Amino acid sequence: MTQYHIGDTYVVRLQKGEDILSSVKMLCEQEHIALGTISALGAVNHVVIGAYEVEKQQYVSRAFDGTMEMTSLTGNITEMNGGPYLHVHATFGNLNGTVIGGHLNEAVVSATCEFFIRRLDGRIGRRLDRETGLNILDI
Repeated sequence: MTQYHIGDTYVVRLQKGEDILSSVKMLCEQEHIALGTISALGAVNHVVIGAYEVEKQQYVSRAFDGTMEMTSLTGNITEMNGGPYLHVHATFGNLNGTVIGGHLNEAVVSATCEFFIRRLDGRIGRRLDRETGLNILDI
């Protein structure tokens, strides 16, 4: 991971083989980022994405492998249980033009990933919402 910090923004480049979510979490821990936004583009060769079934209160996840462009990644950083909590969604396009997307659980860089994290002032935590089973913003 290579990074540059300017004002309230971190500009980061990941290299082949790096995991996107663990890299973001590590940066948040190192830089004490408790609240922020994330956006990214790049290329990956392995992803695990999911969708939440509210009635069953569970995520259904699927893994995908192959050549994929990350056409969009967006998310937020908050806190839960004393550490960073990432809520990230992403879309990926393959060589056939098929696009998949959803809640991002895992993504491995195949060439590069460029992302921006904007650090926000303050702290916002998460709490379990018993009705939906989700860890929602505690605001």
